[in-house]
Amino acid sequence: MRARFVYRILNEDYASYSELKRLVDDVDNAFDRMWKKDPKMKFLDSGDQDIFLLSDLAKTDKYPVLKDFIKAGVGLVKDPQMKNGEYYGPETYEKNVEDPEERKFFYENYPAGLVFWPVYRDELLHELQHAYDMWRSGGKANDPRQKYDHKSALSGDPNKHFNPDNKETTKYFRNQR
Repeated sequence: MRARFVYRILNEDYASYSELKRLVDDVDNAFDRMWKKDPKMKFLDSGDQDIFLLSDLAKTDKYPVLKDFIKAGVGLVKDPQMKNGEYYGPETYEKNVEDPEERKFFYENYPAGLVFWPVYRDELLHELQHAYDMWRSGGKANDPRQKYDHKSALSGDPNKHFNPDNKETTKYFRNQR
């Protein structure tokens, strides 16, 4: 009984991961096609960024395991000027968006969060995995109360929690609308 349960869980994770890898290829190719058509697509620092819904870039019928996640409302921002990718779940809207109308806009349009990534597909895969884990766990996978700052953990301060806020995130959310 237990072996069958473990096998089912491992198979589900393998299936979702293999679909995520194919999804990353499709999304990145879609962005490349869009940039060839419109090289003026806006970057993160422009103040008026282009955010795309994952569901607009991927056909759900190609991804039986991920189809509900794709429809969940993940926003994507590709920015070659970024050093690393980032995933911001909807719990960060409360801290980063001061205006209630703007906050409502993000909750309604990107209820499963925002994924930022530079040019590397590995970064997109990594961040989409975070988004998928967050969506699948109902928000428990990325609960800031359960994450700790690595430096403080190494220094022996277990009470210092990870802070998802940073200047780039705050700047981005304030430039939206």
